This record gives sequence, structure tokens and C-alpha cells, in this order.
Amino acid sequence: MDLFPDEWELIGLFECEPKLSDDDIPWAYNTLLFETTRGRDRLRCLIEAGYGDFRFHWWEGDKLRTQLELRFVLGLSVSLGGGRDSMTLTFRDDAVGPLTIQFKPHVSFQWQMNFLR
Repeated sequence: MDLFPDEWELIGLFECEPKLSDDDIPWAYNTLLFETTRGRDRLRCLIEAGYGDFRFHWWEGDKLRTQLELRFVLGLSVSLGGGRDSMTLTFRDDAVGPLTIQFKPHVSFQWQMNFLR
């Protein structure tokens, strides 16, 4: 990923430290696994920034609501504060618009495709 947030931003978003595949490798080149629970929502996110891979699972109670397995992620940014915490992913293909995953005040998604007619 060309754009990658600071460690404190990811910790603030997930409200936990990630499990790392290798403690000696910087986060931007490591495999990060974040797992957090917020009320009935359980979130699991695997980020492999060096490969541009991103996996995200969201369970509401015992029901899997969303499973994303994305490749060719160009950038990842985090927005914290104002009662709305979110992450936005951008992609190498211009036809694939940004994906925003909101964590607070509730889990939601916004994704735009840029297909031409």
C-alpha cells in the first residue's frame, strides 16, 4: 500500500493492539490481525499492506453480516473523532472507488464504483 496510517491511528480505530506475524518487521510491511468486540458486533480485520491485501469480517451476534476479501488496495486511511470513526481504502484500479468502513457510532459501509457508461 502506498498510503498507510500511523500505528496509533489503527490502534485508536480498533481499540486494541494487533497480532503481528513478525515483531521485528514494521507494520507497513507486516501482517496485522485486529480483532475487537463492540456490543453485539465482532470485527476481524487482516491487513497485509505490503501485498495490498485486506480481509474484513463483521459478525452481529452469531450472524456473519459481511465478509470482504480485497486485493490491489493502494491506500488505507483512518478518520477518528467527532463520534464517527472510520477507515477508507483506495484501490489501484480507477474503476473501483473508495470503500469506507465506519466503526462508530455503528458499523456501516459506503462504496462507490466509477464505471463509465
